[in-house]
Amino acid sequence: MKILHLTVGHVPFDDRIFYKESIALAGSHEVILLAYSRDGLLKTMGGDVRESAVYSNVKVDVFTGKFSGRYLARLERAFGLTQRLLSKLKE
Repeated sequence: MKILHLTVGHVPFDDRIFYKESIALAGSHEVILLAYSRDGLLKTMGGDVRESAVYSNVKVDVFTGKFSGRYLARLERAFGLTQRLLSKLKE
């Protein structure tokens, strides 16, 4: 299964986001961690800057405004699936 993990309120290498969630999921799934950054830089909790790359089997990337074409189709599919599942639960 492919998992797109979005964060807009935390740095991508936040202990909870990266180490406890993304790496745990990457043990059995393909995980992309996509983090919002005003300046377009991937930063650690200490403020160090890292490159977009694969860390511990998790692809880590950044977005600054609107989602780029690389991830937009995945987001649209994920949101569509979520809406369909929620509507079935309401029935």
